[in-house]
Amino acid sequence: MVFKRFEIRMVMQIALLTCTIFLFSWVWFKTSLIYTAILLLLSIPLQVYWVYKLVCITNQKLTSFFEAIRFGEFNYNFSSQEQGKAFSELSSVFDEILSQFREIKQDKEEQSFFYKTIIQHIGIGLVAFRPGGQVIISNNSINRLFGFRDFTNVNQLESIDKALFDVVSDLKDGKKKLIKIRMEDEIFYLSVNAKTIKQESGVIKVVSIQNIQSELEEQEIESWQKLIRVLTHEIMNSITPVTSLTETLKGMFQNQSEFLPDDVDDIRLAINTIHKRSAGLLKFVETYRNLTKTSQPKFERFKVEGFLRELCKLHENDIRENNIELKLDISVPDMEIVADESMMERVIINLLNNAIQAVDGEVKPKIKMRAYFNSTGNVVIQVEDNGLGILPEVIDKIFIPFFTTRQGGSGIGLALSRQLIRAQGGTIGVVSKPGKTIFTIRF
Repeated sequence: MVFKRFEIRMVMQIALLTCTIFLFSWVWFKTSLIYTAILLLLSIPLQVYWVYKLVCITNQKLTSFFEAIRFGEFNYNFSSQEQGKAFSELSSVFDEILSQFREIKQDKEEQSFFYKTIIQHIGIGLVAFRPGGQVIISNNSINRLFGFRDFTNVNQLESIDKALFDVVSDLKDGKKKLIKIRMEDEIFYLSVNAKTIKQESGVIKVVSIQNIQSELEEQEIESWQKLIRVLTHEIMNSITPVTSLTETLKGMFQNQSEFLPDDVDDIRLAINTIHKRSAGLLKFVETYRNLTKTSQPKFERFKVEGFLRELCKLHENDIRENNIELKLDISVPDMEIVADESMMERVIINLLNNAIQAVDGEVKPKIKMRAYFNSTGNVVIQVEDNGLGILPEVIDKIFIPFFTTRQGGSGIGLALSRQLIRAQGGTIGVVSKPGKTIFTIRF
């Protein structure tokens, strides 16, 4: 409607100009009205100027309108420009169109902010990148996992682990792969998924990376606990009546020994042996039952340095007798941790005992305890020794209940330690090679 009116006005202006020119010609050549001809002649430039102004202002408004759309300046106000009532309707239409664009832009920005906020708060690491490796978006989870402050290119993963970089770069659309990597003396198990999105601007690859180490440990602990419950239940159901019966028979023999035959000593010895073995088996089962009865942690805040120094004093005699060099390295003197102190004592004492036994026989035995903040700001406690190390074929089994490589070992120390750390929301892992074994606790 507005452009129709503009067209009518333009036709009228041109028609008026044409009529004025014809009228001037007729008056000039056909009459003697000189002054009238002069007035008509003077009005011609004025009308030409009106036509020119009409076209120029319209072009100016159209140019401003399209530039506002081009550069996204949807707050531009045409109605505020005082250029006469003739352009008020055109300005109003432009303002209305820009208002609609502004609303669409605002909706898209709100949606974009909403989705970006969701992506940043997802616990799974996400990264979207182009074929050249340029990262379009990455969330906080993936930055915390790998310690990135500015994740701009997928090639940065190569500095973390070459195998991880190859998997992320080459994983096909819709495929999933599990990978084990090592970062900062810790082992991580990662689940990597890929999805390819095709857009007009090109192909975008979205990769999710999830640290499933905690889930694997929890599932493994739960499986072993279920197995232990079944074993202890069945064994105790079988052994308890046997122990009770042998105890009763022992009393009967002691009270009526004068009426028994000559081989009573052999019978008494056999019964005593049965009772001793049964009692030993009950104690054995009760020990392993502790793995399924971990209490809930009582969290409190305490200083790491004082806590570790106190535990070192408990082992002072063993360290001195074995001529062990013990070093304590605390990166921040006032470092604090929120955990169950009694649970942590059991774990650290167990790791120190293992370290002392591991360096037995070394020419220069050394044990080092460290506490520091890692790249993601989490508290890390490490116990390191220079013993022979753990064989590669058994290192994945050392946290399994009952498994031990030491003669006379119960096989529950490390399994219980991991269970206690998991109960507090942390993880415990190990890396080892000849001359260097590091147990790492991370919260």
